[in-house]
Amino acid sequence: MELTGVLPDCIGNLTSLQSLLLARNNLEGTIPESLARSSSLIELNLSRNNLSGEIPPSFFNGSSKLVTVDLQTNSFVGKIPLPRNMGTLRFLDLTGNLLSGRIPPSLANISSLSSILLGQNNLSGPIPESLSQIANLNKLDLSGNRLSGFVPVTLYNKSSLEFFGIGNNSLIGKIPPDIGHTLPNLKSLVMSLNRFDGSIPTSLANASNLQMLDLSSNHLSGSVPALGSLRNLNKLLLGSNRLGADIWSLITSLTNCTRLLELSMDGNNLNGSLPKSIGNLSTHLQKLKFGGNQITGIIPDEIGKLIHLSLLEINTNKQSGQIPMTIGNLKKLFILNLSMNELSGQIPSTIGNLSQLASFILIIITYLVKYRQI
Repeated sequence: MELTGVLPDCIGNLTSLQSLLLARNNLEGTIPESLARSSSLIELNLSRNNLSGEIPPSFFNGSSKLVTVDLQTNSFVGKIPLPRNMGTLRFLDLTGNLLSGRIPPSLANISSLSSILLGQNNLSGPIPESLSQIANLNKLDLSGNRLSGFVPVTLYNKSSLEFFGIGNNSLIGKIPPDIGHTLPNLKSLVMSLNRFDGSIPTSLANASNLQMLDLSSNHLSGSVPALGSLRNLNKLLLGSNRLGADIWSLITSLTNCTRLLELSMDGNNLNGSLPKSIGNLSTHLQKLKFGGNQITGIIPDEIGKLIHLSLLEINTNKQSGQIPMTIGNLKKLFILNLSMNELSGQIPSTIGNLSQLASFILIIITYLVKYRQI
């Protein structure tokens, strides 16, 4: 179905209307005031349309029975309306609009909320400390805004949180050392593209439900803690920081993460040589990024065991020796970047087995030629 046009003003006059589900259409215009004032509506989903204008404040008045409001991926502007005495709303998704201003601290007055999704807008100012007062809050996504300042300490103590996304803002401060204990139910922690400094807490190894940890593009330093206890981890993204660690101990620890799909450690200060245990990383691993570090030694033959890799980047290091013949086992490779190293010898004939490899193979050829001319 692909509906077009505007929402008619009379739609809110349907006194028995409880659910209005019009997602993924080409509707445009504004939300009729009559709809916002509906006293029967329980579920509203207008996501992924071309709606615009401001969100009517009437949605959040005391007489509303709304449980779900999903307005994501439209072009709504203005501020988030101030809620008043709502007791039913559980799910609020305003992701991917053009909303501005500050996050209303009075959102905490909606004690029934479990999901607040405000990512990809133009919201500014600090994160309200009052959000931590919402008893059953389990999803909070504030990523992709212009938020600044420190993250309220009370949010780090919100034990009900399962998804905590604050990436791509201008937030500062240190990650609390006990975060792995105070957020025991956490499944996704996204803090990338901010200005967090200090070290990665070792307590994260105790967040046993963690599936995604994204701390990339910050100012984090120190060593990478052993995270092998995170058996559910599928994405570990720590690139573009100032982390320094022996690559051997890091990889050996992660061999216990049997569900790992993506490991990004590029743009740090990792040192040492790639160990043979790299072949014991998850057989499901699809992306491996170690570029822009201080890794030395040869590329071990065991890397050929990672047969589901589609991306392998070990560029801009101090790798020496030959490209292993076993690289030809990685038949799903699409991107292979070994440039800016000290590799020598011939390009292995097994490269011809990589039928899905894009033209990035030319990067390897170019730098090998340059190396021979030095």
